[in-house]
Amino acid sequence: MQLKIQSQEIDPGILNKIASTDSLSLYNGKQIISSSKAQIALIGLELQSYTRFQSKFYQLDFDWIHDLNVLDIGVLTESEPFQIVQTTLDLIESNIVPVIIGSTQAHISELITIQDKILDPYRLALIEKNATAVSGLLNTSDLVALKDIYLIGHQRQYGHYLDCEELTAISIGDFRSQSSFTEPALRSTDFVAIHLDAVKYSDSPASFSPSAAGFTAEEMFQLSKMIGNGDRLRALFIHEWNDTLPSADITVDLVANMVWYFLEGYALKIIDNLNSKSKLKHFVVQSDRYQFNLNFFKSELSGKWWIEEVHPSGGATKRMIPCTYDEYKYTVQNELPDRLIDQVLGV
Repeated sequence: MQLKIQSQEIDPGILNKIASTDSLSLYNGKQIISSSKAQIALIGLELQSYTRFQSKFYQLDFDWIHDLNVLDIGVLTESEPFQIVQTTLDLIESNIVPVIIGSTQAHISELITIQDKILDPYRLALIEKNATAVSGLLNTSDLVALKDIYLIGHQRQYGHYLDCEELTAISIGDFRSQSSFTEPALRSTDFVAIHLDAVKYSDSPASFSPSAAGFTAEEMFQLSKMIGNGDRLRALFIHEWNDTLPSADITVDLVANMVWYFLEGYALKIIDNLNSKSKLKHFVVQSDRYQFNLNFFKSELSGKWWIEEVHPSGGATKRMIPCTYDEYKYTVQNELPDRLIDQVLGV
């Protein structure tokens, strides 16, 4: 795969860091990317902001990385959302997970449109404070390929979202009261987009619409690690920031650390074989509310939990739906969480 990138003068310190770390490599504009060499690709969309990102990112420690190969592609010359998204999908086709630095809502809209055109089923997670913006995305196309969309970190004072059956909303309050409930959503997501406006001003002052309330830096690192640990992740988009502000350095540092935690989650990921239940512990819950048993499974390898989809009408395929231990405990008490009801019943 040949990619067109902008000419960029790389700091000698960065070149030395990459040369001394087996898991890091740099794309020079001529190299043919091999899926056997690269698992994660870092891609910038704006030269100045991405150069600053690199200066922060390569100050971090990568000695712990052993079985993960990260390729820094640099800044693409393409500027149109369609071109950026198509490049993203081409990398995915080569079994590479792209991390897009400096994306916008237009890229996510284009992604939704293309996925609908090629009828490729997917799940999308948006870390976003403004629910109204999500409503605009849901009007992008017919959403024929969208299976689920997760809105994480929204704040009610910034608008309401459209009520649609594909949408699961986790407010910032929900996250803080039970952050474990966010993990199943991110575990089953194909694409994740992070809007830095979801982060509080003190931790991301160069966001385009900062506010006093929002995720802390530590919470964003926790989310980033969850994203990297996801079973189905195909691409991560981190939206742009205002690089002209004097305070941009703090936001750049935040993004660099988010990507680091994402890589840590990806490197530590354990993929469970759900087709073979030999490594899964089976728990059966008899429900007084429904006329059938509910089947939970816990992986002996990763510790993750699932609940098996039920087909009251006798459907042939039963999907394993990610869940948490707490949701299992609630179900034992005959309180199947609302989040799971429709999914479990297959409606």
